[in-house]
Amino acid sequence: FDFDSTPGFTGTAVVNYTVADDGCPGPAATSAPATISLTVSGPVIWFVNSAGAAGNGTLSSPFNTLAAAAAVDAANHAIFLYTGTYSTGITLNTGELLIGQGATGASFDALFGITPPSGTIARPTIGGTRPTVQGTVALNASSTVRGLNLTTGAATGLSGGAVVGVTVNEVSVTTTTGTTVTLNGTGGALSFTALTSSGASTGLSLTSTSGSFTVTGDGTGRANGSGGSLSNSTFAAMTALNSTGTISLNSMNFTITIAANHGVLFDNNAGGALAGNIAGCTFTGVGGAANVSQNKSMLQFEAGGSANVTPNVQNSFFFNNRTYGFVATAAGTSIMNVTLNQSGFGTDVNTGAPVNQPGTTITNAPPFSALVSTGSAAQVNYNITNNTFWGARGLDGALYAVTISGASTSGSLNGVFNGNKIGKAGVLGSGCANNCAGLGLLPGTGGTFNATVSNNDIRQVNAMAVNFVNSVTGANGTSIGKFINNTITEPDTTGAPLFQRGIIVTPGNSGGATANWCAQITGNTVSGAWQAGSFIRVSTLNTTGVLTLPGLTPLSGATGPQIDTFIEVANAIGAGNSNATVGGAINGSGSPCP
Repeated sequence: FDFDSTPGFTGTAVVNYTVADDGCPGPAATSAPATISLTVSGPVIWFVNSAGAAGNGTLSSPFNTLAAAAAVDAANHAIFLYTGTYSTGITLNTGELLIGQGATGASFDALFGITPPSGTIARPTIGGTRPTVQGTVALNASSTVRGLNLTTGAATGLSGGAVVGVTVNEVSVTTTTGTTVTLNGTGGALSFTALTSSGASTGLSLTSTSGSFTVTGDGTGRANGSGGSLSNSTFAAMTALNSTGTISLNSMNFTITIAANHGVLFDNNAGGALAGNIAGCTFTGVGGAANVSQNKSMLQFEAGGSANVTPNVQNSFFFNNRTYGFVATAAGTSIMNVTLNQSGFGTDVNTGAPVNQPGTTITNAPPFSALVSTGSAAQVNYNITNNTFWGARGLDGALYAVTISGASTSGSLNGVFNGNKIGKAGVLGSGCANNCAGLGLLPGTGGTFNATVSNNDIRQVNAMAVNFVNSVTGANGTSIGKFINNTITEPDTTGAPLFQRGIIVTPGNSGGATANWCAQITGNTVSGAWQAGSFIRVSTLNTTGVLTLPGLTPLSGATGPQIDTFIEVANAIGAGNSNATVGGAINGSGSPCP
């Protein structure tokens, strides 16, 4: 016989029965009453098929609306949605599963962890077209959403409060002006194929989240838009505030309107560790004097308190806006480890495999390219490698295309700027126009500053190419600069700028300084119409600290001409193109800079 329990029932079902003989042939007889106990195991699974008639939610008679399932579900139940469209959303219960027919796996039974008895009617196939849910899905503790798409218009796609243990996988969210995903205090493992909005105030909002949050796109990490677009956001494309764990965004496009405050912001001042991984993304704002709203960059990482933040940006592209394309900044006692690699600022988008120094055409460049900075007692380490920086401009306020700036009293700012390209060959002002320099290295008052600048190509800047300069009064920290094997050429001489030099090292400040510096300047090629006699400029005026130049002889008491000869021999700049002024001591050393 067939047994079909009451929908939603689990436990032991008792069936009472008798056996009757109709007496043909022989006398009629009926047995004494007996019982059968049948165990109905969970989980409870409600079936919903929008293409069918309204049933009772069982495998043999599915509901035809999600609302019908939402009316009877409970904690630790499951809902299975056949391919189709469902006009309402659902607030999940604790431990509840919402699974669409687009979920992948070995089988339906394996997906739900069930072993039905032989003779059970066939279960649905999986791995098909994802069903579409047109209302908000709200997460609960230990709930799961998988194998479906959310398309919610002006409403939020997926939401979560202070619940943990959630799982989201094989889900895409599309809205118009609604936020795609809003999480506040939510923890778990959430993975989306794509997130898309158009005109939302904030396209994606994460606050105090934990665990992992991923947008996969097509899995290649290429800048092909397969992870969706958060476009025309009126406040921010995305915010991640005081979150911990890992947030990974792949193959996404972010654009903001002229009214927006910022593009994509990762800001952790609450403590804990956060890794922000960005690959194959594009960031576009609105530039010009009319933009008075944007006060943060298109992609900005901030750390404060005791937070530990790790930005990792790969193969991404930055376009016009009011301020920087990329910023990473730390304060308090926080720690930040920054990677920026194979990305383009003001270049065309490379949609293929990542390449070093991407870009063939200058395209809609941001006025400032990138800033890495530290303050207080924070520790920042950076690796800025194989990028292209085009089109920065002093007309919009830029002093440098790329700035590495310390404002710390006891922290550290250490890193590598290697294999990058500032400026495009033959294109006037394409490095940084309007009295703007290429790379600014600005140590703070105290602490440690250590920069290795190597194998870069810097050109078409309208001021200095590399400026290693003390910009604060009373600096007393330790600063180290290593300038190795860089190519510096094609200065933009528009307006006959003063002090247009290839490399400048100046530890002094008009307000005085006591900081000790070390500078290793070797293997660089400086050519073109830089300031005559000052292709490389070293000065220790206005400091009582010591500048060490490894390899310089004599080890102490060297004169300006001796220092010039030393620099000219160590670099391809031509005779007479080093300009050294001795104020504070400039000493030699038999060992390289630390």
